[in-house]
Amino acid sequence: MASIKKTLLLLALGLIGILIQGTLLRQVLVPSWVMPSFLIIFVVYLAFYEATPLGAILAFALGLEFDLASGELIGPHAASMAVVFGFLSSITQRIFVDSVFAVFLAVFVSSMFSHLVYVILLFEFKPSKTLFDLLIEFSLPEAFVTALLAPIVFSLLRKVVTSSQAEQFAYS
Repeated sequence: MASIKKTLLLLALGLIGILIQGTLLRQVLVPSWVMPSFLIIFVVYLAFYEATPLGAILAFALGLEFDLASGELIGPHAASMAVVFGFLSSITQRIFVDSVFAVFLAVFVSSMFSHLVYVILLFEFKPSKTLFDLLIEFSLPEAFVTALLAPIVFSLLRKVVTSSQAEQFAYS
């Protein structure tokens, strides 16, 4: 029962992240390359704190949520989130998670890697520019902005998830 509530909470937080990214920040931030990706932060959080098969399913589901919200192809974001989760969860035991710099670096590299996987999958269906141009033009600034926000979002996620778990144990 605990994992069901935690799963639903994280999926709901993913939807809130998509809504913030897709509606509120689009109205405030005019250039689209400044838009942070909250789902990458959530996936990195899952890889650090929920490196289980449930975390992999959640990462895939968060990517699927983003695909459905974007209205484009269904699958490229889900695949990129699953690949990022798989890579990070395999090295998560070697990273000091409480370091702000480690979170920044992990989110920056994960964002770039996620964009690479996404562009490779999308390039198969919509070849327009070169792969390198697409990565540099959009991915680098977005990855940097996302990594700057990551420590703040990480601390908020830790408070929300741990408070919901503590509340659940109090009722047990």
